[in-house]
Amino acid sequence: MNIKLKVSAIFLLVVLAFVNNMNAQNYRVLQPERTSLYNAEYGPILGMRVDSVRVINSDTVYYLLKNLQQMDWNCFFIEGPSWMGNQVTIRPGGETVFYNSYQQPILIQTKAALNEEWLCFTSPELGFKAKIITAEIENVLGTPDSVKTISFQAIDSDGQNISHEVNNLNLKLSKNHGILKTINFYSFPELNLGFLLQWLSEFTLIGFDNPENGIQNLTWKAVNDHNIGDELHTVEVYSNITYSRRMETISLLLDKSVNGDTISYNWEKRIKVMINSNGNNTFTATIDTFLQKIYSNPEFDLLPGVAFEIYDSEEFTTTIMKEGFHGTIKAQLGGSGTVAPFWSDSCYNYVIFDNCFPDQDYYNGLGGPYYYEHFGFDECSNQLVYYKKDGIEWGTPIDFTVNSNLIPIEQKPGFVTIFPNPANDLVNIVFKGNSGEYRLQIVDNSGRKLAECSFEGETNTLDISNLKHSIYLLRFITDNQIFIRKLIKH
Repeated sequence: MNIKLKVSAIFLLVVLAFVNNMNAQNYRVLQPERTSLYNAEYGPILGMRVDSVRVINSDTVYYLLKNLQQMDWNCFFIEGPSWMGNQVTIRPGGETVFYNSYQQPILIQTKAALNEEWLCFTSPELGFKAKIITAEIENVLGTPDSVKTISFQAIDSDGQNISHEVNNLNLKLSKNHGILKTINFYSFPELNLGFLLQWLSEFTLIGFDNPENGIQNLTWKAVNDHNIGDELHTVEVYSNITYSRRMETISLLLDKSVNGDTISYNWEKRIKVMINSNGNNTFTATIDTFLQKIYSNPEFDLLPGVAFEIYDSEEFTTTIMKEGFHGTIKAQLGGSGTVAPFWSDSCYNYVIFDNCFPDQDYYNGLGGPYYYEHFGFDECSNQLVYYKKDGIEWGTPIDFTVNSNLIPIEQKPGFVTIFPNPANDLVNIVFKGNSGEYRLQIVDNSGRKLAECSFEGETNTLDISNLKHSIYLLRFITDNQIFIRKLIKH
């Protein structure tokens, strides 16, 4: 035999042996020690993690991370199932079972060979066959790995193939990294449930930890990761039928220091405020420095979809992550994402608001919150219009002149006094010389406005009994000035 033919034959045998060996092996589904992030093509980024494990007879049951999840019409569980279902059961012999919202099983054969087919789901009216359609080497977040692709085919009660949206979706299993592509099995095969995603989609692995690879969960410190010289320009607007206020802010980072878990930023802020109240226009432009301290924020750092309580109340919301124009965004859901107890302690429903409560968007390294919403005659927005960061510029910068003869109200000692500070329930406010009305906003350390009220005259009392123990900013707004005081709640 020709030497070249011998070499080709040997190479072919090696390839066939490799493929056969790859087919026969059991491919991983889960990485219990990791948190993984998955992204739908036009949807949010969702997290998956194993929270607990039980061995039942010869089966291993993995219980997945709890989500704020819709269980029925207008009924939400704050600790409902994951978007992948409540649990995953792995049986001996290469059988893995997922479950939808009705706890109906979906069977995946992880040891199946190329072109092998099996019945993976059945109900009285509808069933699905699964099949291994490819077994080959693919790139998994920069690392080559062997991957099996599983397709689905819908069948009717007579076993005949029928058209169905699931026919267009695939599942991919990576030998060493688990699920590479998946379906949100909680909604399988056509259930219109799910708080974060109401239709069945493919989700692709985009990152995991332990070790970190790819996109990671966006944390509060990553959002506020700034360097000296960073510049952020924002425009904040609030208006209704009789009143409008536009505030333009140029923020330049002058200094940064790190002390243990705390990051301190010293910003120079130039602020221009234009107000129209019942046809009367006022204008002011000031310059001042502002100290910002960044601490850990465990609620913000939760994986997207996990419920957290809003301000020591019975209301809950969650965050979502997505890819945006400026990179990764994490959004705290506003009025559309707030639920409260309804029929029982476990069943929550939407809270209906009658004012501006938009989602609060935070960008990786660009801060926040940024938002935009129209509600009737009301508009509330805070938009990033320009930034200069790490040598990159984007947008159109704001430019205005600050009158150097103006004394920033923050520099007038004793002009506004708040006491006691720290406080428990009530705070006294003395606004020296004030005879008209002013608005007071309470802002948390994420920049989110918690409450707004109107006061009049020099002396008033503010009730803070419903606030958590933390540090807050009190933002005072008059016809021609905006200024800030820090308040500590014990």
